Amino acid sequence: MTEAAPLPASRFFWPALVVVLLLGHVVLITGSLLLSSTWIPAATTAPSGYEAALKWDTLQAERAASDRLGWTLTMTPTDQTEVNGDRLVRFNLTDADGVPLNGADLDVTLYHHSRPQQPIEVDRVPNASTPGEYATTLSMNRVGLWRLAAVATRGDERFRVETDQWVAAAKGARP
Repeated sequence: MTEAAPLPASRFFWPALVVVLLLGHVVLITGSLLLSSTWIPAATTAPSGYEAALKWDTLQAERAASDRLGWTLTMTPTDQTEVNGDRLVRFNLTDADGVPLNGADLDVTLYHHSRPQQPIEVDRVPNASTPGEYATTLSMNRVGLWRLAAVATRGDERFRVETDQWVAAAKGARP
């Protein structure tokens, strides 16, 4: 019986190189995805999605009650800014007939869509001198799409609104 000659080492070089390169590619891509998901704030998801899902029925009942009230809330970021870039933001609350509503407790939560993990929460936005207007200074120095979630309560009436609004840069603001 004759013995087979041993295979040369160069015969295994290319398959081994392909396997090593594929494994290296997997490690590189996985590592970059993990780093980008932890270092880039825009890679996170909106807050409290799980909690909102658990309270779905309650939330739908509140939305239906808000729709029956017919109130509207508009947000207007002004061009008036502080030295640190914070902006004066006005909220106008009106009833179904367009009459301004005074004396409501307005709680507001805002976040920029690229920074959902950094919400701005304001409890009891102060009532301004104009009827139905509530105003406060907020750190809204980022241009783009903002998520507004607000609850206005007056007596037994409770109004909930959730909307997205594009916010432009304040005139005269530094880039």
